[in-house]
Order: sequence, then structure tokens, then C-alpha cells
Amino acid sequence: MAQDDLIAALQQAVRQEIAETYFHERRVLEEERAMLLEETSAYHGQEAACDGLKAQLAQALLTPEAAERAFAMAAMALPEGWAARRLGPPLPGRALGGLTTCGRHWRLVRALYEETWRAAERLREEHGRLLALLDEVNADIKRFEANHDLLALMSYMRSMDPQELQRRKIMGVNFGHGETSAAAAQLSFRPLSVAFLHLEQPPERPRPPAEVRAGLRKEQRQACRRERAAAQALLAQRRRWLDSLGR
Repeated sequence: MAQDDLIAALQQAVRQEIAETYFHERRVLEEERAMLLEETSAYHGQEAACDGLKAQLAQALLTPEAAERAFAMAAMALPEGWAARRLGPPLPGRALGGLTTCGRHWRLVRALYEETWRAAERLREEHGRLLALLDEVNADIKRFEANHDLLALMSYMRSMDPQELQRRKIMGVNFGHGETSAAAAQLSFRPLSVAFLHLEQPPERPRPPAEVRAGLRKEQRQACRRERAAAQALLAQRRRWLDSLGR
């Protein structure tokens, strides 16, 4: 083999190794991004579930005035359109103790607030974890971009067989002068942002149940006395639901 042919073969082998490394790291990075997007979607599902718990709590307080005062005291915002939402029987999924209507109603409101607070705490923890994961993925993207010469990769891919390009699912076969910048953009990754993932707004941090129990009890008691029929209807609905589940 002539020396020029040997050098050309070595250069081709080096370029191929660089491309293979690029493809491998790209697949890893795509999996990381997919995992982040999937977990972010699950987070927004938890966010909606927490919003549903807040709506249940607001409705269980029987009057808009009681709900507004209780939520302000707890450092929570009332969910949009909470009064018009059609919700299932409120938690907990067990029978409530208490001899009187207002006694059972209080246990329901207290249990709802405690569950809402726990859901909000889990949401805050998950939000912080996702932000840390976002930073990690973006750092990997920056390393990926710094470690690969995209112009050299394009030059190598232009020399590859078109069927090989299609097999590897690269974004094009022939790169003209006008397509170079677009091709480079498709070969690279852009960092993800909190706005793109809709994580810019941190979850609320409601006050712990022990700090609001007395004030919540006051609002519940007044609402139950004024709207006893509504409290009885809510408790009867729960009772029918529990009976249907055999509890």
C-alpha cells in the first residue's frame, strides 16, 4: 500500500471513530433529555393532582368566604374556578369519626388539609430535583457541544454512502453551502430552559397543619353552623361512596 493510501486510510479510520463516538454520546444525551421530559410531564401531573386536592378542600369549607380566609391563612392560592369543578368524593378514603355533623365535617377538613400539605411538600421536593436534573442535562449538552467538531462531522458524513446516512438516521445526505449552518444546528443540542419545561414557577409552600389548625377549625365551625345542610350532603355523599367500596 502506498504511503498516501495508508495515510488516507488512517485518516478515514480516525474520522469514523470520531463519528461513532458522536453517535454513541448523542444517543446517551437523547435518552437523558427524554427522561427529563418524561419526569417533567409526571411532575405536571402531580401538580394537577395537588390542584385538585386544593379544590376539594375549598369546596369542603362550604362557603367562598371561609375558603378565601382559610387559604389566605395557610399561604395558599385558591385554584382557578374551584367552585365550579366537579370532583369526586373527597379524601380520606376511610370512615370519619365524630358524633355530630360538625365533628365529622371537621375531621374531613383537617384530613384534606393535611393531605394537601403533604402533596405540596412532595411537589416542592420534586421541583427542586427536576431543576437539579435540568442543570445536569444542560451541563452534559455543553460538554457534548465542546467535545465534537460539527464541521468535521459534516465533512465526514458527506463522504459516507447515502444508505449508511439513512441507516444512521442523520438529518440529510448532501450538504450544500447554503445548508451547512442548518445541518450544524441539527447535529447539535440546545440547552433546555425552565420556561420550556414550565418549571419557572416554584410550588407553593403551605403552612404546616399544626400552625393553621386552630384558625382552620374556627373557619370550619362557622361554615358548618351556617351551612349545616351542605355539610350533611357532603358527608352523605362520602358515606355512599365508601359503602360502594365496602369500607
